[in-house]
Amino acid sequence: MDTTRLKRIAVIAATALAAVAAITVAVVAQPAVSRAAAATPDPTATPVLVELFTSETCDMCVAGDSVLAFLDSAQPVEGARVIAMAWHVSLNASDARAWTDPFATTFSDTRHRAYAASLGRTTLYTPQALIDGTTDIPGYNAIRIRRMITRAIGQPKPLAVTVTASLAGSDSLAFTMLIRPQGTPAAGATPPGTSEFMIALVEDGLVKRVTAGENAGKTLKHERVVRQIVKAGELDARDLNAAKMITAKIAIPRGVDRARLGAVAVVQETVTRRVLGVASSSVR
Repeated sequence: MDTTRLKRIAVIAATALAAVAAITVAVVAQPAVSRAAAATPDPTATPVLVELFTSETCDMCVAGDSVLAFLDSAQPVEGARVIAMAWHVSLNASDARAWTDPFATTFSDTRHRAYAASLGRTTLYTPQALIDGTTDIPGYNAIRIRRMITRAIGQPKPLAVTVTASLAGSDSLAFTMLIRPQGTPAAGATPPGTSEFMIALVEDGLVKRVTAGENAGKTLKHERVVRQIVKAGELDARDLNAAKMITAKIAIPRGVDRARLGAVAVVQETVTRRVLGVASSSVR
C-alpha cells in the first residue's frame, strides 16, 4: 500500500474518531430522549430529512450508522425534527466480494445514483449523508451534519406533510399521506417545480454479525433501514397550491419485524431533489 493511501486512511480514521467523540459529548450534554418520546414530534419543530447511504461492506459506515441512530433517537438539534432514513447500497461497495450487505436494495442504489446526478458528482461514496436532498456530507461527520440541520431550519418547506400507517392484513401496510401548502414563500425563493412523492417502510433494531470483509468480526446495529418503497406519483406546480390526499399499500418484505416498522413520506423536486415536505409515523 503506498504512502499517499496510508495518509488518506489515517486522516479518514482520525475524522471518524472525532465524529464518535462528538457524539459521545452530545449524548452527555443532552437529556436522554426515548424513542417513544422522539416519535411524538414537537408540532413547532421543522422537519428535516437526513438520509444516509451506507453499507456493511464499508468500515467507515459504522461511524455513519452511529451518527444517524443518535440523530434519530436523541433529536439533538433544537427547533428541528430529524427524520432519518438509512439506505443500504451495493454500489461502491469496496469489499463486496468478501461480504454482501443483506439489507442492500436496487431501489437504494437507484436513489444513490439520482443524488449523484443532481449534485453533479462523478463518483459514489459511502457513508454519504444528504440533508433535505440538496447538501451532502460524509456520514461520519457529526459536527457538520448538525450544522447543516440547523441551517435547514431557516429554510421552511413549502409543504406540510402528514402520514399514517396501519397493518392491512398479515403481509402489507396501508398508508394515508396528506399534502398541503403552508406559509409564504421567502423573498427570492425558487418556486417548486415538478415533484414526486414517495412513501417508505423503515425498520429499526436490525443486528447483523459480519464474518468477512472490512467489518469482519463486528456485530453491526442499524436503525431506520429502508426496507420497501412506493413512488406514489408526481405533482406539477399547480398541484402544490391545494391540499391533496394520497393512499397506498406497501407489501411487507419477508423477514421484516412488523413491531419495529415505521413510515416516512417525502415530497421532493424531481430534478433538483430539494425536499418540499417530509413526515414520519409509527405503524399502528
